[in-house]
Amino acid sequence: MSVRGSDALLKQLDHVTSRMHQAVRQAVEESAESVVAGTKRRVNVDTGNLKASVKVHMHDGATIKADIGWKDRADRYALWQEFGTQAMPARPALGPAFNAEKRKISQRIAKAIEKVIGG
Repeated sequence: MSVRGSDALLKQLDHVTSRMHQAVRQAVEESAESVVAGTKRRVNVDTGNLKASVKVHMHDGATIKADIGWKDRADRYALWQEFGTQAMPARPALGPAFNAEKRKISQRIAKAIEKVIGG
């Protein structure tokens, strides 16, 4: 048995898969940037270092992933700000920013997929 047009169909499916991956990646990146902006609005500012150094690190592969936070060892005190110490109460910024955005990520991804499928 042979199917006519299967090569063309496979080519179209590859194209849709690629566009879908790009759209979902963009949606994840937009949400991650929203978390960064929310963190910057909430973070306790003394020297301004934590506000300036919170960043997104995107990872592509089979799974699209965004790491958000402080990567520099000099910024390890962000942990103390976020969770507090015995001598200092917590002043969370990243957690609340993430919680505010996590309600929106599914909608962003759904809209991105709809654009690819519908467009």
